[in-house]
Amino acid sequence: MNRSSDPVAGPQTSSAPPATSTGNPAPTSSLPGPTTSGRPTTSARPTTTAPGGGTTVDNAAARLAYRVPAGWRVDGSSTVEVLGVEFSGSATAGPYNCAGADHSRAFAVSAAVQNSNKQTVDPAKAANSFATAFAEKFYPQGTVVGAPAVEEGQRGGKKSVTLTANVSTKPTTPDCEASGAAISVLAVDLDNATADHPSGVALLVVVRDRAGGPADPAPVPDPVAADILDSAEVG
Repeated sequence: MNRSSDPVAGPQTSSAPPATSTGNPAPTSSLPGPTTSGRPTTSARPTTTAPGGGTTVDNAAARLAYRVPAGWRVDGSSTVEVLGVEFSGSATAGPYNCAGADHSRAFAVSAAVQNSNKQTVDPAKAANSFATAFAEKFYPQGTVVGAPAVEEGQRGGKKSVTLTANVSTKPTTPDCEASGAAISVLAVDLDNATADHPSGVALLVVVRDRAGGPADPAPVPDPVAADILDSAEVG
């Protein structure tokens, strides 16, 4: 993917904190190439209880707060890097060990991105680029199939785009890995342009298995991912 001056292909900077040797998530697979390696897996217990149950993830670096259901594990120090951007505020669901490797059925991460070339980041194009990149990074031969579903709206008075892409995979270990997945990206125009910097975009990404892998834990239902995205508030 071209990451030159094109704001579609690769937002160049992020306000998320840099990864540290203690903050990087544990790898979830020892398979070579684009696999689930690097997916956040944490046993940290939720620390902030949201009304009605669940946990609120308040990620100041991403300028987003969102709620994950009860049972999801939140780790504010865990990060993943995609297209050169550090995503943090991670939460995972359905952890399991299979064939000696750790996996999870779903995870959510967030970041705020901004181009360094004084070009505004387009939310729809950024959402599409990151959906493709997450599919390639976290699933064996992960590929977006078909046209993603795109919904335009507003969050906190700012323009937003919610994109959901179906992902095909070629699991190396079918009993352990998903045979189908989905990636949803909420992109919100932060409307924070200055004379020296273009407007940035806040991103919330929810990655989830849809089919394949073990029977227990089962894949996370689509409505759960939709609820996480709907709960997002721009800070």
